Amino acid sequence: MSAPGFDPPARFVSTRYQGSKQRSFDLFERALRPLCFESAVDLFGGTGAVSWLFKSWGKRVHFNDCLRWCAEVGTALVENAATRLDPARAEELLVPLAGRRYDDFVARTFGGRFFLPEEDRFIDVVAQNVAAEPDRHARALGFYALFQACLKKRPFNLFHRANLAVRLRDVPRSFGNKATWESPFERLFLEALAEANEAVFDNGQDNTVSCLDALACPLEADLVYLDPPYVRRDGAAFDYLDGYHFLEGLVEYDRWGERIDRRYKHLPFARRPSPFSSGAALHEALREIVARAKSARYVAVSYRDDGIPSIEQIEQMLRGEGRSVVRFSRSVSYALSHRKGAEVVLVGERGASVSPGRRRRVAPENRRR
Repeated sequence: MSAPGFDPPARFVSTRYQGSKQRSFDLFERALRPLCFESAVDLFGGTGAVSWLFKSWGKRVHFNDCLRWCAEVGTALVENAATRLDPARAEELLVPLAGRRYDDFVARTFGGRFFLPEEDRFIDVVAQNVAAEPDRHARALGFYALFQACLKKRPFNLFHRANLAVRLRDVPRSFGNKATWESPFERLFLEALAEANEAVFDNGQDNTVSCLDALACPLEADLVYLDPPYVRRDGAAFDYLDGYHFLEGLVEYDRWGERIDRRYKHLPFARRPSPFSSGAALHEALREIVARAKSARYVAVSYRDDGIPSIEQIEQMLRGEGRSVVRFSRSVSYALSHRKGAEVVLVGERGASVSPGRRRRVAPENRRR
């Protein structure tokens, strides 16, 4: 049984993360909440939205993501059961401490690329103050607020281009939020922190966070949830380390300079090979993960219906590992695009047969086409 006697917050935090599942909670309520499970591994945890939702259901959650900044978010919102960062303490993180010498790495390395000079100096100070916070959950909350403040100041909420000029150009805009771009960093930080503090709760379980490659993470849970990087039909895949390298650097501040690939103007981390960067490799990687998850009663896979591998191929792969599969979906449209499609959740249950009665209980829009 799930842990009784706790009262989860009414809502998850807002976030600017590409691919975040916070708008898909209704889909997960239909697809996953009715399942009989007490523990879950969220292998590609990202913003922590799905892990936080599992936590709100009273499940024991293991959040994993290979990016360190995402692991900090998971620590703040999933592992953390009681710690909140007091606003008065947060204010102290925003200013230089007397007698402390600060590095100016962001200001001297990224000047003119992402932020204004005074914003670069602010980030240098806050990143080093947060890193020195002794309580790991308070530290993670501080990093979360800094991440969100940085994202809100960025065109497209990304760091894939050195495009500060987009924000500064005095032209009519069809995207972006000029009012947010012009808001003080301090205000954005404190607003994000207030949201994070509100999202903290104790569900009575020992929830954990890891920062491991998906192919190496333990899968010891009743349900293994997979939300792998999306590969488009043309073979292009979004590189999360490239898109969010600046946030990763904030967590690795002392080693940041060692990780930069200076051949590129936006100064990303040096790229590393990944089995999740192409459709064929992704399919094989998913097959390996599902095979390793043989002790889990359920494997659930989130994916879009216009990518590679196809939904049908993923279904076939789950069945090939001895799982029955039920499909759930919801229609979606994508920002800065006129495309429409569907987000799909496939639930593969180990060693179960799908009875006619169960198929009748799946709503028509969720039936496998």
